[in-house]
Amino acid sequence: MIRMRVALVRELGAPEVLGPAERPDPVAGPDEVVIDVSDVDTLVETQIRSGAFRDNFPVVPPYVPGGCAR
Repeated sequence: MIRMRVALVRELGAPEVLGPAERPDPVAGPDEVVIDVSDVDTLVETQIRSGAFRDNFPVVPPYVPGGCAR
């Protein structure tokens, strides 16, 4: 099984809560596509990881920023 490397948020907080992890490569379902991403904007993800905007982004650690590979 091919696996992709991800940054896993283990708990809300500073950058130190990020850690490397592996997840199965995503597989497209019917009428879906998988897009290879090489660059992302991290400003909003950084704020979400810190615990800001909980009313709008109720994420629960552990999670992968971007919402793709949980």
